[in-house]
Amino acid sequence: MRNLVATNIRLPKEDLEMYRQMAIEAGVSFAEFTRKALEDKTRAVVFGGNKISKKSAARKDESIWKLKPFSSGIRDGARNHDKYIYGDPHNV
Repeated sequence: MRNLVATNIRLPKEDLEMYRQMAIEAGVSFAEFTRKALEDKTRAVVFGGNKISKKSAARKDESIWKLKPFSSGIRDGARNHDKYIYGDPHNV
């Protein structure tokens, strides 16, 4: 059995009633209905519906892989990073 953790979400009352009715019609508990809906939506949005391992999925979603190359135009940033972050102490 999976290790489940309780959580709270806030929904508009009308939506909650609709989701509860959908769960009843599907023959599952509201909790199971919600877990399945979140799982399906996550797979569709993040992974494009492809079945991939959890390890691969975690790597694919890491934000570092989403970074785009850029240049600030500053050529001495490594040497003078404090000056650029905190300001030049000589100009106080």
